[in-house]
Amino acid sequence: MSSRIVRTFFFAYFLLTSTKVLGWQQGTPVVNFGREADRSGGAVTAIEIDDRGLMYFGTSQGVVVFDGESWQEIDLAGKGNTRSISYDSLTDRIYIGGTQHFGYLTRDRTSRFSYTDLSTQISENHLFKDVWQIFRFNNEIYFMTQEGRFVYTSDSVIYRHFPESYFFRVGSTVYLSEANGALSIFENGNFVQNWDQSSHSKNPTFQVLPLEKQRHLILYPQSSPVVRNLIDGTITVYDQPLSSLINEHWMYTAASLSDTLLAIATWSDGVFITDKKGQVLRKFTTEDRLISNEVYEIKKGSQGNLWLATSYGISMIDMAKAFPLVAPDSANGFPVHISSFVHDYDSITYTTQKVDTARVAGTETRIKINFGKPGADYYSAQTYKYRLLNYDTVWYSTTEPMAVFDHLPNGKYVFQVKDRSSDLDPAQLVVVVAVPLIAFLKGPLGYAFLAMLVLGLTIVGIIYRAKRMRQKLATLVAKKTEEVTRHEQELIRTNHNLMAVNEELDTFLYRSSHDLIAPVKSIRGLLYLVKASKDELPQYLDLMENRILRLENTLLEINSYVKNSKSDPLATNIRLHSLVNEVWADIEFIEHADKLTFMNEVDSDLEIKSDPGLWKMIIHNLLINAIKYHDGRKESSFVRVWHSIDNKVFTLKVEDNGQGIASESLPRVYDMFFRANANSKGSGLGLFLVKKMVDKLGGTINIESEYAKGTLVSVSSSTLSFKVNQPETRQTHTSHLL
Repeated sequence: MSSRIVRTFFFAYFLLTSTKVLGWQQGTPVVNFGREADRSGGAVTAIEIDDRGLMYFGTSQGVVVFDGESWQEIDLAGKGNTRSISYDSLTDRIYIGGTQHFGYLTRDRTSRFSYTDLSTQISENHLFKDVWQIFRFNNEIYFMTQEGRFVYTSDSVIYRHFPESYFFRVGSTVYLSEANGALSIFENGNFVQNWDQSSHSKNPTFQVLPLEKQRHLILYPQSSPVVRNLIDGTITVYDQPLSSLINEHWMYTAASLSDTLLAIATWSDGVFITDKKGQVLRKFTTEDRLISNEVYEIKKGSQGNLWLATSYGISMIDMAKAFPLVAPDSANGFPVHISSFVHDYDSITYTTQKVDTARVAGTETRIKINFGKPGADYYSAQTYKYRLLNYDTVWYSTTEPMAVFDHLPNGKYVFQVKDRSSDLDPAQLVVVVAVPLIAFLKGPLGYAFLAMLVLGLTIVGIIYRAKRMRQKLATLVAKKTEEVTRHEQELIRTNHNLMAVNEELDTFLYRSSHDLIAPVKSIRGLLYLVKASKDELPQYLDLMENRILRLENTLLEINSYVKNSKSDPLATNIRLHSLVNEVWADIEFIEHADKLTFMNEVDSDLEIKSDPGLWKMIIHNLLINAIKYHDGRKESSFVRVWHSIDNKVFTLKVEDNGQGIASESLPRVYDMFFRANANSKGSGLGLFLVKKMVDKLGGTINIESEYAKGTLVSVSSSTLSFKVNQPETRQTHTSHLL
């Protein structure tokens, strides 16, 4: 007894929770469709219905389609957010307007949709944010944005600059409401301004609805509605309860449900159902299980139900339940739609045409045909009638949206289905079972033919497989040969690089040991002289200091070489003007530096992204060379630093009017320990290190020099990024020496 009570309790709990998950709320006319319907879980901003009764919803992810039984997500090529949808019955296209895109959907006979993006035709000068309305007028499609109108005509898009405006069609009358205040009527081939609405509302018209045969109701979001008399064209304020309702609640849009009922959608107060005077008959909010109070669009469905696009999904109000005594008029019905054909639970063929054909390859089979009524909600029962001609002529009634047939004999059948309460033509599907070829294969000759076919295919397969194996073997051998050749070439290059490095290391060790030993021997000799003669002690101490400084410089240059060869370059922002000044400040008090005029002409706003340590060592060595090899015979010596930018190639230049380099020595200036000047007191590593550091930065170095006139060193790079805040003030520098 207790176990039965427990089972009953869990069964009741399952029913209650299941109805909540599916969206149907018992005892309320509101049905909600969450993420399983709109595929986004976010805002739904547009609703449209086509001639077949299929419903289209614009979501934050694109478009979803509802056929009364199932939902289909439409790919918009990744364009995403949809703001407006409009169906064009003349071309059977569904026009889409969204965030930074617009175009149209077309479908093939298998109900597959494809999206054509028209916004790719517009130029960069006419960019826009959102398409808020789509309107067909004079055989042209208008995509309305706040930035202007885009008109699609003759397979091309034309931009027309107009202020923000909206079209409305009521019967044969077309209105144009502009944000600047003009309300115009299309008459005799032109739009004629009928009223300056700016004196009445700061917002343009949001909706125009029929009121009576000779009057139209013009609605504003936060102002009293007005009425236009079609006979004399006069416009007067609609002095009814509807005015106070709209003034109190921010209206977003409205729809006419019947000759007596209106639906008013608001920004944050849900939906009001009123009579034509605005007397509220019923209000729907989240307290009535509406999915959201922010309603962006409303549309009357084929069953007379009210569909809502909200900030959190789709809701539907069953108007027959909401107003059982005064039900709104239903829209024109739509024929039943055959959605799929299932054969043995495996092969599924989708059909959308009025007459389509499905073929079944066998007699021992089970088939199922699914169908539905577009515009209906699948939480309400629908009653259908179906029959299978050439098998039975009797119409069968069902509330299930499918028909199942077992073991149909060979033949051609016509399946028909329609709404039980409708006189519309039924949807049809031709079903062909056991075509002649299949029937032939079922007999003895068919078995013999199949055996021979299998034998032949086996032989062909063996031959084909052997051929494929030979091709794969040849491809594998060629690939391995190519890999061996590549590895040999890499080994040769690596060996060559190792030999070069080894040779460079031998030279470096020999020359560095020589340069280190020479100062040490000099210091030892000087120490001996100091011991022998105390009278000349200051002179010997100066000479010892000089040798020690030379030894220190040599060790520093060797240290720079080792650090440069081991570390990877950094990439940080460098103010080059400040870096040049910093280097000069480090060396301006060394011997002979005071004899040169230093000029830093690098743009103070120039900023490059590279390794500051490498650039500092490059600039330091170049400035030291300018000081060491200045020409004391000249009245005025200088060293000048500047830069140039040509075709995105950055070049830093250091120029002096010193001793210069003889032309025969220029090819060897980058060699390790090479001294171009016989009187040089340096180690011969300066330009060698500069070249190594420039190579590490991925740049190039060029030296132009003329003996006794001066030297110009250019360090260039096309890979580093640079920025100058005021490029129009940058000057062009040229060398005055070379």
